Amino acid sequence: MRKLLTILTTLMLVLTTQLDAKSLAYKYQAPDGSVILSDSLLGFPFKLVEQKLHTNYADFSMKGSVAKPMKESIALRRVNFISAVDAAVKKHEIDAALIHAVIEAESAYQPDVISRAGAIGLMQIMPGTAARFNVSDSNNPNQNVMGGAEYLKYLLGYYKNNLKLAMAAYNAGEGAVDKYGKTIPPYRETQNYVKRVFSLYRRNLTAETHKTKSVKISMN
Repeated sequence: MRKLLTILTTLMLVLTTQLDAKSLAYKYQAPDGSVILSDSLLGFPFKLVEQKLHTNYADFSMKGSVAKPMKESIALRRVNFISAVDAAVKKHEIDAALIHAVIEAESAYQPDVISRAGAIGLMQIMPGTAARFNVSDSNNPNQNVMGGAEYLKYLLGYYKNNLKLAMAAYNAGEGAVDKYGKTIPPYRETQNYVKRVFSLYRRNLTAETHKTKSVKISMN
C-alpha cells in the first residue's frame, strides 16, 4: 500500500510539474507591432519583451493536442507571405499595410481557405475576379496576393481612393455599393468587414515595418 501511495505521489508531482511548465510563456512583439504569447522560445523576427509569464489558456486556440496563442499563429503565418505582399506592392503601387489588413481579415494568412461562396486563398478571390485579373491559380499564394492587390487598386481608383467604399465593394461587390448610391450597403457582414479592415489598416500603419505609399487614401 505504501509503495502504491509513493507511486501515486510521484505521478502527481510529475503532472504538476508539467502543468506548471506549460503555464509558463514568453511575451513577444510581432513584426506588425502586435503583442503575442508563446509557450516556447521564438527567434527573429519576434522581439522578446518578457519571459516566464503565467498565462490563461482560455486565450489559446487548440489545434490537435498543442495549445498555441491565436495571435501567435497569425503572426507566424504572416511572415511566410511578406515577400508575396512586397512583390504586389512593387507592381501595383498599393500600400502594404492595406494588403496585409485585407489578408488578415479575409483568411488570417491561411492560403488554403475556401469560403462557402467559393472565394479562395489568402485574399479570398472569387473565380470571376480571378478571371478578371488574370489569376490562373488562386491557390498559389503569390498569384492570389498579386490578383487581390490589383483588384484593390482597381476599386480604389473606381471609388476615387475612398477606402470605405473600396472595402465594401471588395466584400459585397461593386454592384451592391453602386446600387445603394455609392454608400456602404446595409449588410451587417459588409459593415462589420469595413470596420475590421479599417482597424487592422490603422494598426498596420503604426507598425515600423509598414510605410505609407504614394497613393493617398481617404479614410473618412
